[in-house]
Amino acid sequence: MNITSLLLIITIILIGIALIVLQILLSKRKNSWLGLILPLLSFSFSVFLTITAPHWIRYEEWTMVLIFVLTNIPTVIFSGIYLFYRKQNMNEISRMNIQDLE
Repeated sequence: MNITSLLLIITIILIGIALIVLQILLSKRKNSWLGLILPLLSFSFSVFLTITAPHWIRYEEWTMVLIFVLTNIPTVIFSGIYLFYRKQNMNEISRMNIQDLE
């Protein structure tokens, strides 16, 4: 493994970490639509890659399904982060409402 490959791997990992941190920050915002930005962009990108894949690879159905599934891994991760922090936020609001009633 040469230095260029190592730098590429480190860069990809750092970009992934930065995107996860960004998703966490967006999901914690009061505006719930902000947390959906990265999952929607990721899903759109996966659909784009799946549609354009026959132009740059040999077309087979299982290959297209595999491309769609693999490119949606970030979508699932971003959506999971969004749902986790939305649920956590809703629990805090419920607790505050219960305390207000007492």
